[in-house]
Amino acid sequence: MNESARLRGWILGGGAALILAFFALSGYDAWRLHQQVDRATKRELANMARALAQESARSLQAVDLLLTDVAIWYRDKAPRLSPAEIDRALNERAAATPQISLIHLVDRAGMQIHRSRPAPEPLADVSDRPYFQHLRDDPRAGLYINAPIITRSERRATLVLARRLETPSGGFAGVVTAGIALDELREVYDAIDMGQGSALLLTFADGALIIRQPIDPRAEGGRFTNLSAHTSPAPRVAVSPLDGRDKYIVSVPVPGRPLMMSVVRDVHDAMAPWRAELVGLAGRAIVLALATLLAMRVMLGQLTRLQAGETALRRSEQRYALAMDAADEGHAEWDMARGSFFASERWLRLHELAPGQMPTQADALLAQAPVHPDDRAAARQALDEHLSGCKSDLDLEYRVMLGQPGPGAPPWRWIHVRGRCQRDAEGRPTRFYSAAMDITARKLDEEEREHLQAQLRQAQHMEALGTLAGGIAHDFNNILGAILGHGEMAQHLGGLDTRMARHLDRIMQAGERAKLLVRRILDFSRSGVRERGLVNVARAAEDAMALIAATMPAGVRLEAAYESGSAAVLGDVSQIQQLLGNLCSNAIGAMPQGGLLSVGVQRRALAQAQHLSHGRLAAGRYVCIEVADQGCGIAPEVYARMFEPFFSTKPVGEGTGLGLSVVHGIVADMGGAIDVRGEPDGGSRFALWLPLAGEAEAPCVAPAPVRRGAGQVVMVVDDEAALVEAAEETLAELGYEPVGFSSGARALAAFEGAPGRFDLLVTDHSMPGLDGVALTARLKARRPGLPVLLMSGFGDEALGARAAEVGVAAVLRKPISAAELGEAVAAALASVGART
Repeated sequence: MNESARLRGWILGGGAALILAFFALSGYDAWRLHQQVDRATKRELANMARALAQESARSLQAVDLLLTDVAIWYRDKAPRLSPAEIDRALNERAAATPQISLIHLVDRAGMQIHRSRPAPEPLADVSDRPYFQHLRDDPRAGLYINAPIITRSERRATLVLARRLETPSGGFAGVVTAGIALDELREVYDAIDMGQGSALLLTFADGALIIRQPIDPRAEGGRFTNLSAHTSPAPRVAVSPLDGRDKYIVSVPVPGRPLMMSVVRDVHDAMAPWRAELVGLAGRAIVLALATLLAMRVMLGQLTRLQAGETALRRSEQRYALAMDAADEGHAEWDMARGSFFASERWLRLHELAPGQMPTQADALLAQAPVHPDDRAAARQALDEHLSGCKSDLDLEYRVMLGQPGPGAPPWRWIHVRGRCQRDAEGRPTRFYSAAMDITARKLDEEEREHLQAQLRQAQHMEALGTLAGGIAHDFNNILGAILGHGEMAQHLGGLDTRMARHLDRIMQAGERAKLLVRRILDFSRSGVRERGLVNVARAAEDAMALIAATMPAGVRLEAAYESGSAAVLGDVSQIQQLLGNLCSNAIGAMPQGGLLSVGVQRRALAQAQHLSHGRLAAGRYVCIEVADQGCGIAPEVYARMFEPFFSTKPVGEGTGLGLSVVHGIVADMGGAIDVRGEPDGGSRFALWLPLAGEAEAPCVAPAPVRRGAGQVVMVVDDEAALVEAAEETLAELGYEPVGFSSGARALAAFEGAPGRFDLLVTDHSMPGLDGVALTARLKARRPGLPVLLMSGFGDEALGARAAEVGVAAVLRKPISAAELGEAVAAALASVGART
C-alpha cells in the first residue's frame, strides 16, 4: 500500500508537476506570442507608413515640379500666347500628371483667368483663399499646401497646392494652383490592403486632418495633436480620441513637406491571433492533464498556428517589396556587424549583376559591378564621406555599363542612389540602407536640351552678324550702282581711244567683282531679293562644275556623279552655283600639292529625325550635295568657327571669310542642314542636305536681245542722284523718255499734277520719308493700272509680299545692268498692253 501511495504520490506529484510545468510553459508561450504579434504588427505598420510617406512625397514632388514649370513658362512665354493657347498648354501639362484634377492660373487680383479643362462653375475670385494671400504676401514662399476646401470651380473637396507667379522683374503676378480631389485620393488609398481595424491618416504637421481612409465622420475637420506630437517613426500605442480604444500608431513625416502620414490599427483587432492562441494554450493544458496524446495534438496545433503567424509576417514583407516595385526602385542593406549584404532583384538588375553575384559588402560593389571608370572614384569618396559621418545622407549618381544595350540605346545606364546608415551609441555605422533607381531617360533629356540650346545660340549669333553684313551691303549697293551705270554708259560712247577703253574695262571688271561680293554678303544675311522656284539640282550642279573644272589647277582631279535625276529644291540656280563654288574653292585651296576632288548629288530619305554636325533634319526626302577632298583636313579650332562670317584660315588678302558663311546662310534659308566630317591631314567632306521640293527639268533658254522703247514716259525715283542720272541716260538710250526725281515726295507731287503723263514707275524702295512701297500705293490709288518696278538691294520675302500687295510688277535687285533694266521695263509695259 505504501508503494501504491508512493506511486500515487509520484503520479499525483508528477501529474501535478507536469500540469504546473505545462501551464508555466503555456504562460511563457502566451507572453512570447504576444511579443511576436506586437513586433510583427509594428513592423508592418512602420513599413507601410514609410512607403506611403515616400510615395506621397514623390507625388507631391511631381506636382511641385509641374507648378514650378508652369510658373517659369507663364513668366517667359505665356505673355506672347493667346488665351486658347494658354488653356491648351495647361491641359497638356495636367494630362501628364494624372493625380491632378484641375490646374488654375490666378491673376494678381485673385481672379481665376485660365484652367486646364472646362469645369461646371465659371472662373471665380479666390483672393480670400489662404493660399493666395500667403503667396501674395511672401515673395520667398515655395510650394503652399492648402487645407482641404470645397472648390468653387467643381464644388468638390480638394487638396489645393499652389505656387507664386512672378513677372520677369520678380513682381507678384498671381498664383498657379493644382487640385487633387479627395474622393479620387481616397480611391487610391482604398486599393491598399491595410488589414482589419486599420486606417491611414494624412495630416499637416500640426495634426490638422487632410484625409482619413476609411472615412470616419467623427474625424472630419479634426486636429490630431497626438499625431503631430510624435515625429519619431517608431510605432507606439495610444488611446484614440474617436472611440477611446487603444490603437497602434505610426506617424512618419512626408519628406520635404509639412505633412505627416500615419497608419493606425486597433490593438484589439491586431491581437486577435494572440487571443485565439490563448484558447489553444488553455485547451492544451486541459488535454495534457488527461492524456499525452491530446497534448501532442495541441502541440501540433500550436505549430500550425505559429506557421500562420510566420505567413502573416511574410505577407507584410511582400507588401513592402510591392511598394518598392511600384516606385521602380531597388533596395539594398549592408549589415556591417555581421559582414552581410542583401539586395533586391531590381537593385541587382540595375547594376547588371546576376542573383549569384551578390557582393559581400557595399564597398565591394564598385569592384564587382561594371561602374564607369570616371565615376568610381567619386562614388567611393561619397560612400566614405557618409560612413565617416561627414555627410548625413548618401546621394550620388553614376553610370553602369549595359550588358546588351538595345538598338540605338546608350551603352551606359545612369543610376541615382540614396542611402543612410544607422550608428551605435559611439557613432560607428552598424547598418547601411540604400535605394537605387534608373535615371537614364532624364539624363538623355538633359543632354538633348543642352544640344538644342547650343544650336539656338549659334543661330542667333549668325542672324545678328547677317543683319549687320546686310546693312553694310545695302549702302554699298547704291554707290556701286552709280559706278556700274555710268561706267556702262561710258563704254557705249564712241570715239574712245584704246587706252581709255582699257581703263573703262578695268573699272567695269572691278565693279562686277564688287557686285558679286555684295551679293555674297546679301546671300549670307539672307536678305537679298530673290526669285524662288524649283531648281533641278543635278543640272545646276553640272553647269557650275563645268565652270569650276575649267579653272582648276593641273594637279587636281575631279570626279563627279550627278545621280539625283529630276529632283528639285526650292530656290534659284545661283544659290546652287554659290554652294558648289565656295565649297570647291576651299577644297582646291586645301590641296596645294594636288589631289582628288569628289562631287556628288544624290537623293536621300530619312525614316526618322536625325542630328547632323550643323543642324537637325526632320524625317522626309532630301537632295544631298557632297564635296570631298584629300587636303589638310580641319583642325578642331577651325571646326568650331568655320561658319562664322569673316573667319578665314587663308593669308590676308587671299580670302574674305564669307565663303562658308554664305553656304551656311543659303542652306539654312532653304530649310536644310550641313554635316561636316574631317580630321587634320585626313581630308574633309561636306554634305549639304536640302529638302526635296518636287521634280523639275532644266531647259536651256537662249538670251533674247533687249527690247527698245517707243518714247514711253518713265518716272525714275531714287534718293541717290547719281543712280537717277544713270537710269535716265540708260532709258534714254533704249528709246524711252525718262523723268527723274530724288525723293518720293517730289515724285508724288509731279504725278498728282499730271497723272496721265507717265507710262511706268521705276522706284527704289529704301528712301527717307516716302519709301517705294508707300509711293506705289499712293500712285496706284490715283491710277490703278500704272505698271511699277521696285528696286532694292536689301530685301527679303516679306518685301516681295508687300510689293505684290500694292501691285508691283517685279522687284529688281540692285545694282541693275542696262540690259536687266531695259528688259524689265519692256516686260512691264508689254504686260499692260496685253491686258488692255
